[in-house]
Amino acid sequence: MPASVVVGYSVATAQFDSSLTAEQVQALQTTLLDKRYSALTVAGQLGTFKSVFKRIIGVLNAFAVGVGTFISNVLDHTGLSGLSGLPGSHIMQFAPASIAIIVVVVMLLIIFAGTSPALRAKMCAVAQVAIETTAMARCSSTAASR
Repeated sequence: MPASVVVGYSVATAQFDSSLTAEQVQALQTTLLDKRYSALTVAGQLGTFKSVFKRIIGVLNAFAVGVGTFISNVLDHTGLSGLSGLPGSHIMQFAPASIAIIVVVVMLLIIFAGTSPALRAKMCAVAQVAIETTAMARCSSTAASR
């Protein structure tokens, strides 16, 4: 390999003393940023996930309020027009099977959303080990050839 080619890594994992204070961790991250590295802690990543989930829940709650308002308006209008008193008229009717399918799909999406970051992190860790092993093998072969 030519000397002009620089070997680089896209991801590196570092461990630091868990007894560091929040200020010391922030100083460590600042030092890394000054050297043009990005630094994320596990707590920071969890905070990001929590923020995303809170926003998703907020959107779903807003949607639920909108649907509730819509249903309330439909009920009010049908009550005013007298349709609700007619025999055999149903404003809404849900089949239990369709509700069960919706619940199962939502549960599967939630499980996937919860486990996919862990699977991705595991795959990145495996790839990182492979990269480190390859780099160590290159260093060993270079040192042996000298």
